[in-house]
This record gives sequence, C-alpha cells and structure tokens, in this order.
Amino acid sequence: MTGFSKKLKRIILKIAKYIDKLASYAGKTSAVGKFFECVLICFALLFSLCKKAGLTVARFFAKHYRLALQVAGVAIIGFVVFASQTYAVALKVEIDNVPVGYVSNQQEYELAIEQVENAISEKVGEEYFYEKIPTFSYSIVSKNQIGSNQDVYNAVYTQAEEEIGQSYGLFIDNEFIGACRKESELLNLLEEIKKEYSTGTPGETVEFVKDVTVEKNMYARSLIYSPDELKELFATPSDDNIYIVEKGDSPSRISTKFGITISKLKSLNPDKDLNKLRVGQKLYVATPKLDIGVKVVRTITYTEQIEFTTKTSYTNDLYEGQSKTTTKGKNGENKITATVTYIDGVETDRVVLEKVNLSKPVTAQVLVGTKPIAPSGTFVWPVPASRRITSPYGMRWGKLHGAIDIGAPKGSAIVAVDAGTVVTAGWLKTGAGYAVIINHGNGIYSRYYHCSALYVKAGQKVIQGQTIAAVGATGNATGPHLHFELTNNSGSNVNPTKYLK
Repeated sequence: MTGFSKKLKRIILKIAKYIDKLASYAGKTSAVGKFFECVLICFALLFSLCKKAGLTVARFFAKHYRLALQVAGVAIIGFVVFASQTYAVALKVEIDNVPVGYVSNQQEYELAIEQVENAISEKVGEEYFYEKIPTFSYSIVSKNQIGSNQDVYNAVYTQAEEEIGQSYGLFIDNEFIGACRKESELLNLLEEIKKEYSTGTPGETVEFVKDVTVEKNMYARSLIYSPDELKELFATPSDDNIYIVEKGDSPSRISTKFGITISKLKSLNPDKDLNKLRVGQKLYVATPKLDIGVKVVRTITYTEQIEFTTKTSYTNDLYEGQSKTTTKGKNGENKITATVTYIDGVETDRVVLEKVNLSKPVTAQVLVGTKPIAPSGTFVWPVPASRRITSPYGMRWGKLHGAIDIGAPKGSAIVAVDAGTVVTAGWLKTGAGYAVIINHGNGIYSRYYHCSALYVKAGQKVIQGQTIAAVGATGNATGPHLHFELTNNSGSNVNPTKYLK
C-alpha cells in the first residue's frame, strides 16, 4: 500500500469513527435530521452487512474504503438534491435592526413599500412617504420562510401606524368632521355640547338627534384639532346661514322665505328684537353646518290660564255706546303635567300627561246701553277744571281767531260739550296736535285741539259731559291749553261763549 493510500485510509478511519456518533443526532433538528436521514438510507445496507459480518463501521471503512467513498458520494448527491428542494437563498430585510421578513429580491421589498405609502396616503388624505432605510443580507432559509411581499407590507404598515400615531375621529351621520389626539377630549367636548341645553331637571334625557360616533384610526395632521378648535366648528355660521334684512321684511315673511318657524328665527337671533327690524340688519336663518341637533326631553309642571267668557246684556238705562261691567271676569287655572321635547332649545312637541283644575273661570257680566243719544241743543263748558280764557274769539294779529283758548294744567279733563259722534281722534298736521272733532248733528261740530291724551276713537258715540281727552300743548302751542272751536250748520265758526253755559 502506498503512502497516499495509508493517509487516505487514516482519514477514512477518523471519519468512520464519527458516523456512529452523528447517527445518534438524526431527527434532533430539522435540517441535520433530514440530512442524516438521507445518509442513513444510503448506508443502511452497509450497516446490515457489518452486523452480519460482526464488524464495526470503522473497521468496515478501513477494509473497504473505496466502496465507502462511493457510498458517501451517493449520499452527498442525495443531500444536495434534497437541500435544493427544501432550502433557498433569500434577502433578509431588517429595519432599525428588527427583522421584518424574507423576500426573493429587492424589487419585492420596494413594491411592498410603495403599497404601504399608497394605502396610508389614501387613508390620511395627504401624501405619505416611508423614510426608514432597510438593511439587506443574504440567508439560506427554508423555502416556506420566504413569503410574499405581504409579510413585509404588514410589518412596515404596522411601523408606519406607530410612527404617524392613531387619533380619534368624530363622525356625524357617517360624515368625518375632525379628529383629536385623545378620545377623552372628544367625549368631553360632546358632553359640553349636551350641557348647554340641559337644565338638570330630574328625569331629563339629553341625546343627539344625529348619529354621532368616535373612531380610532390614522388621520392627516391637518385634520387633527384641539378640543377648542373643534368646538368652534359647531358655533361658526357660514355665509349661507346669514340673511340681510330688506325693505318690507317682517319676521313672518323671513320665516316663510327660509322654511323655518318664527320661534326658530328667534332662537337663532336671541340678541335681536324681531319687532324692530332694520334694513341691512344681519339675521341668522339657519343653524351652523356642523349642527349635531341636541334633543332634550323633560317632564314639567305648570299652570294654564282658562280665559273667562263675557255675557252681554242690553239696557235702556245707558246711552248707545255706553257699557257697564256689573261682574268682573276672572280667569280660571289648570295644573298641567306634560312631557316636552326640545331640539336645539326650540320646543318641537308637547304631550300632556295630566290636567288638574285649580279654579273655575268667572263669567264677566256687562250691560250695554240702547238709549238713543240725542243732542240737547245746549253746550256745557269743555274744561270743567278751568274757565280761564287766555285768548278770546275775535281778531288777533290781524286775522280772525275763530276759537277760544282755555288755559288749564296739563292733563285736565276735556269733556264733550254735547252728545254726538266722534269723527276724528288723532294727530292733525295743521298744527292742532292731538285733536278730537265731534259731529253733533244738523251740521254742528265741536273741535278740541292741542290735547295731551285722547280717550275716544273715530266712530264712537259720546254723551254730553263725557271725558274725551286731556289738556296739553301738542302741535303749535306755547303752553297747556284747550283750543276750542264751534261751527254752525253753515260751516262757519261762531263765538263759543255765546252758546256755552
């Protein structure tokens, strides 16, 4: 045997000594186990021959090393075939030293990143770029460890979520309004809105009319508000909510124009007096766009007035146009318990639960005169409190003063000089101020000027001595007095002092 043969024999003997030891590891790990499973199949025949011959594996290799080399070569080829079907070279992807998966090539990773960027951009409503830089290394791994780029997508998407941070979005009827960093901020804001309409009445319920939800998710930074900023969205009216008052407008006309009730118009403009509208004035005619609608239902107890009725009787003891109340009317009262529904502070429904009568109304008894009013033909003094004439009938300052002026304190009673029908009771632009004119029939009229107050109206019948006005200084007058005129059936002014008594 040559020197080379001896050395080869010694190497084979050493290798053979470990065969028995390595065989015991078969099955302990997946890769090693499968390898030795393949090798042992190739050596199965040799082992059986060795046992029959009473030889150890080492002695067999020493004696038959050529055959052993051939068997080992077959085993190695078998292992290579097995490994090529089970293992592969892959790119191991790590981000921030954290493994995120294995891909076949770098293009698969880049595709996953592009998909993540597109998904998050669409979700948050603004362009998003994933800026972390990966590291790649080659690894021999089981083929089932090499997944699709979905594994990388999932890992990177999770990292992006943590980087951006999740917030809490407010949705009203499935419409996104805005987001806050903390859920508690949104919930507290919603409770504040409810409290604005709550009175704390026992049994009161407060809820939103619209569907209000809070959802945790990723939102664009531009859509994230502080609680105060978000609250302003609910209180800020848009231009579409404002109406400029025009000439001829009234609360009724404006309400009809915008399809709302007058009560709603008042609630939208609590600081405006709708009875004193001015052209150019701004009114809110709709609630803000972000109105949630707060519904409050409460049970209340209150008293309700029962209006009294009036019974009229006629008597000839009173003149026409005169009346006398013999029994004063009095309203009755009911105690009402009702459930009332309000939306945004405006009552929308009321259901009476109980009605208890507290008092009955008292019917008013009124006597109405039927006695005809006929002028007496004589005239009483028009100012009972004063007979002082400050300016007589006659020529004054070069022209006829066709009346007498009777000086008296302001507010002194003025009476009708005779029975008749009031034809004028109001302001005269001729300088007479507040005035009363009475038709006494047969073309005779009496006129009362510069009054401070009027107690009759046009068309009313009066009797002689009835108080019709009060002394004043309205119109063109230098002091409180009554300018009194009397005209005859020809329409000419006459001197009143000749007919007054």
